[in-house]
Amino acid sequence: MRLRFSWIAVIVAFVLSACAGPQYSRREYAVNKTARSFEYDMKDVWGALEKVVEKKKVLERDPKQVTPSEWSGLRERALELDWAYSQSRDKYKTYTVNSIPKQQPLQVRVKHSFLVKRALGGAEVEVRTLEEVEELDDYGVSTGYAAVGEIDSSRPAELLEQIGQALLSASARPLGQ
Repeated sequence: MRLRFSWIAVIVAFVLSACAGPQYSRREYAVNKTARSFEYDMKDVWGALEKVVEKKKVLERDPKQVTPSEWSGLRERALELDWAYSQSRDKYKTYTVNSIPKQQPLQVRVKHSFLVKRALGGAEVEVRTLEEVEELDDYGVSTGYAAVGEIDSSRPAELLEQIGQALLSASARPLGQ
């Protein structure tokens, strides 16, 4: 009786684990940093962030407005973007055609939140990312999006690099412009 119960428990656990979460394969890449310190004033870092996200839909800024006199006392400021849809760089579904394995990159949607904090000698930017992958049925039809366990850390790293480039291009401009 105990043997039968243990086999039933193993089968139930296997079925539940097979049904949990999206089913996809993932390429393993090095994990990139999702935070970076810049040796610039917080106001300059925020300006660079605004330049990087100027063509994206911003959902929220916290605080919404900051006057020039308030920057000196401000310890942190946050910004949240809307969902951005694109093709995954590291998640795919494998299928076969005429006994030849193929890989179909999956569609993902990504939402970034930025937290800019004043730090000794500059400012620190932290990028928090939500990533959801499109689930496909056996016929390749979308069944919606599901949260992923491991996000693609190259996207936040790219945004941090763009902020750094915006800071460098702003500091390279002659004074008075």
